[in-house]
Amino acid sequence: ELKEALSMYEKILVKEYSTLMRNKFGFSVQDESDNSLINNFLELLYTHKKDYHQSIRQLSNSDEHSLGEVFDPWFKDYRKRLKKEKVDLNQRHNLMNEVNPKYILRNYLAEVAIRKAEDLNEYVEIDTLFKLLRDPFDKHEGYELYDSETPEWAQNLELSCSS
Repeated sequence: ELKEALSMYEKILVKEYSTLMRNKFGFSVQDESDNSLINNFLELLYTHKKDYHQSIRQLSNSDEHSLGEVFDPWFKDYRKRLKKEKVDLNQRHNLMNEVNPKYILRNYLAEVAIRKAEDLNEYVEIDTLFKLLRDPFDKHEGYELYDSETPEWAQNLELSCSS
């Protein structure tokens, strides 16, 4: 019984994960090349230390990319794959932006907010993070800093539950 349940769970998990990732990449119809294309992108992100959320969000906001030349062959395949879609460019961008958050809680943002609250008794950062994370898919004018690359000082920052 347990093996059967785990087997069913695995099938459901793989199916749901595939659907989620296709949505993130703007694929409304399934294609046999999707898993390979997605996995290749994830490997490129890992190898070249690119931010997952920012990189996927960038795909939804542009027909070009600024991820670096090493992504050019992948991007060419991605554009070719998008030609199989039935939705227009604006619809695809909107659909992708609905599933790819612009703002996420990054360790360094939490660290800054915690330090200001604990050391300075200042809670503006916490309020700002709360505002952005309440609507993480929407652009918030004037808050570009919260969607920028992780600063060098915070590259290896780790927070624990007791922070």
